[in-house]
Amino acid sequence: MGRNREARMLAAADVIEVKGKRYKLRPVVAQHLCDMEREALRFYKHQYLQTYVDEAQMLGSKDYVRGLLEKKLEEVAKWDLGDLPQKDVYDVGVVTINDDLRQWFKDTQTEVPQTPTKLCALLNTALDRGQLSPEQLKKMTGKFPQRGKVRYDQWWVTALAEGMISLIISSLTHEHPEMTREDIAKWPFTKLAEAARIVEHITTPNPKNT
Repeated sequence: MGRNREARMLAAADVIEVKGKRYKLRPVVAQHLCDMEREALRFYKHQYLQTYVDEAQMLGSKDYVRGLLEKKLEEVAKWDLGDLPQKDVYDVGVVTINDDLRQWFKDTQTEVPQTPTKLCALLNTALDRGQLSPEQLKKMTGKFPQRGKVRYDQWWVTALAEGMISLIISSLTHEHPEMTREDIAKWPFTKLAEAARIVEHITTPNPKNT
């Protein structure tokens, strides 16, 4: 890493307040990103196998199901990052935060962020998680969000609580080494989503600065 790039990363911090305490979020370093890729892969394998087990149990005898599961375990054990699926992700930058959308937040979320930037972060997460459809958003605001695709591990860190916690703890390690995953898991979901989006933003290289 060049000296200028390192200096930019150190400067690219942001602060989030949770339950009256302020936390400084830092960009995630490459080693932690690699660790999270592997963690996302393990999570996906576990979820896939659990779904497969649930469905296989309805197919026939125990011996037949056992044979199916053994073959599937062998297959899944060989999967690597390249085997992860693509997931839809959304960008609500073109959407106007209006009264209808604010009412949706009040009806569905435990806490409603007060600034447009924080509202957009939570809205992106709601779309990524399937809590809100692009069609519903179009009906409320008159515009569809922009849509793209990313690999599962990139989606995982801003769409699922497990991924958000991994991303946030990696970001907090430098400034708040006392924090644990259990501590972060106690944060309100809205704060998890907000923090994860902040870390994603400050970690992603800005082409103008490279």
